[in-house]
This record gives sequence, structure tokens and C-alpha cells, in this order.
Amino acid sequence: MSEEAKPAIRTATPDDTYAIRKFHAASWLDTYPNDNAGVPESWVRERWESWDSPEKLKESRELVTGFIADPDQLYEVAVVNDAAVGFVHATRHKDDQELGALYVAREYQGTGLAAELMLHADAFWDAKRVVDLVVVDYNERAKRFYEKQGFKKVSGSDYMHADKMPSIKMRREPRI
Repeated sequence: MSEEAKPAIRTATPDDTYAIRKFHAASWLDTYPNDNAGVPESWVRERWESWDSPEKLKESRELVTGFIADPDQLYEVAVVNDAAVGFVHATRHKDDQELGALYVAREYQGTGLAAELMLHADAFWDAKRVVDLVVVDYNERAKRFYEKQGFKKVSGSDYMHADKMPSIKMRREPRI
């Protein structure tokens, strides 16, 4: 990765919605098809193509607008030449905290971008509180990354996301 290709991380804007959506769909297609787990590429593609309609993009823009306006949510995007190559969505709830999403484009995996996005989330969260996340169980790369960040699988948390994708909850205990 050349220096000029180093992603800039910033708070997302409603105008970033389409770029984030496009990147998010590509990430799902790169990551989640798994015939052994019963998640065919056609299912992933169909799920995301339905989200590309003008109505769904409008809904997404409204969601992003709400995330940005909410002081208990962090929604940041990593961009290179106006293209989204990563994003993070973190929340603080009354009783816990959550990593709702952390995605990095395939060409930026292994560059430290995911760790940098996680640092932004860590700066946002209260280190004295638990952080939870959900990850697709066969996404071994993501699980290893989260384990390096101090997360552990929550026993008995297995469930099927969208009635299709085997998923687990991971938790990081307070850091101080």
C-alpha cells in the first residue's frame, strides 16, 4: 500500500451512505458465501441486491443520519479517493457497549486498518464497561482479530443470523 493510498478515517456523513453501502455489499460477497455452512453466494448476493433499491438507500441514509446525530454512536468511514475501504459502527447503551460493525476491504486486510478502526471505537467506549459483538462463526479471520483485541466467545451464544448464517457473540471484559 503506497502512502497516497493510506485510508483517511473520519466521521461518516449522510453523503457517504451509498459508498459505504456499496463497499459493505462487496465485503459481504468477499466474506460470507460458504457452501459448507449452507450460505450460498446466491443468497448473499440476493440479500444485498435488495438493499440497493432507491427506497432501501433512502432508509440507509436516514439510519446513517441518526447514527451521526446520536452522541452514543460512533460511525466512521475509512476512505481512499472518495471510495469507502472500511467502516466502524460502535454504540454505548445504558448497560453495555457494542461493536455493531467493523469491515475492511480485502485489499486493506492485513495493513493495520482494522486495528486502527478498533482504536477509534476503543477511544469512544468507556474502558470500565463490557463490549459485545456478533461475528459469523466461520469467519475465522475476524474471530482471530477480535481475540487479539481481547474478545472471547460467550459460551452458549450460538445462533443463526437471518436464519442462515451461524453466528456467535464475543465479549471483552472491562479494560480497567
